[in-house]
Amino acid sequence: MRKLRKVIAMALMSAVVIAGTPAFNNDVKAVTINSDAGAITQWQTNAITNPVAGKLVPAGYVDIKWTSANDLGEVKGYKLYVDDALVNTATSNSTQFEYYTTVVSRHKVYIIAEFTDGSSITSSTFYFYVTKKGLCVNNEMGKMLIPDGMNIGWYYNWGVNPFTYSCYTDIDYVPMIWGTNSERYISSIASKGYKYLLAYNEPDMGANVGGSNINVNTAINNWNKFLGYNFHLGSPAPALSPSWGIDNNTGGKWFRTFMNGIDHSTIDFIPLHCYYGTYGGVEAANTFLTDVVDKTYEMYHKPIWITEFAPSGWGYSNSYGRKQCKEFLEAVLKGLDERSYVERYSWFSFDTTDETNGAAALWTNKTGVLTDLGNAYVANGNPEGYSYGNCTAIDNSTMNVVYASLQND
Repeated sequence: MRKLRKVIAMALMSAVVIAGTPAFNNDVKAVTINSDAGAITQWQTNAITNPVAGKLVPAGYVDIKWTSANDLGEVKGYKLYVDDALVNTATSNSTQFEYYTTVVSRHKVYIIAEFTDGSSITSSTFYFYVTKKGLCVNNEMGKMLIPDGMNIGWYYNWGVNPFTYSCYTDIDYVPMIWGTNSERYISSIASKGYKYLLAYNEPDMGANVGGSNINVNTAINNWNKFLGYNFHLGSPAPALSPSWGIDNNTGGKWFRTFMNGIDHSTIDFIPLHCYYGTYGGVEAANTFLTDVVDKTYEMYHKPIWITEFAPSGWGYSNSYGRKQCKEFLEAVLKGLDERSYVERYSWFSFDTTDETNGAAALWTNKTGVLTDLGNAYVANGNPEGYSYGNCTAIDNSTMNVVYASLQND
């Protein structure tokens, strides 16, 4: 077949390439006439296999994969373009590249296959959409929810196993080592190829308030158990911001002590939590963004995830509290999306039945029906041009709920 490749000297139509960017989709840079014209078109149309065209994907490291063009000729190499910028020059044996972005936007991607005979073929143009938005949700919280309609790119459940019912299978899952008893799962998580791992959950808080309650020296001594794997590793997620209490050695003391005891290069990102009691609206959003997110980044210069956050202290029946939560959510999501060093975030949804904190609920657990705040979460934090939908409840009997219990201490 390679002997049949004949390069036409005349440009006929689209052989001319300007600045390395195709003038339009399906551009064959060196026009070829051979018996495999259909194969060329098929490769162009299906060249990019990941991300799926039009798919909403989480910010951070995105695996871009493509189909080999070796069946079309002797490949010299590939050039990968994202948003019309050359991001990778790959060898003939390469078919994937890990591309990093925190830009909440539609992203354009195409690839050029270059052959040893001097010809080249440009794939069709593909588009994928990046979001930072995710969900933190356990089985009881999320079994009635349909996450596809919430415009999220990822989720975690405080455990080491993803949900196995079908509505979560196409959403990126991030496992967590909740406490020291879960450390035995680190190697198996790595073997499954997960891209990220979250470490201890609120080790600076007691078990009576949901923390993993780990002595900071134990956490420092055990940190080597997390190292030597291919996943991107998050630090322990403190309940109290590292930026709090610096002057009097309180507040985020646990996290600061931990960071002083380990090699910072072993940490790829820092997850944060924040719950403001009866403090919401735009003012609270700006305080959170500047005093928690910005200051933590300034301290360690590591990408930031916010894996739990919401205002607290208002019941669902409190209309003022619901208004404050909505204003907070809309302002804070905008601010997080604008910060290039923020990779991901996930709102913590209290249940509407929680008389203390229910104003921050995105849905009612037993029905999966979204609140007004939940609809605001759906509508905000989306890349421009992405067509978002609504999340609706379904009968639990239609789900195949097969979920292992969380591996908590």
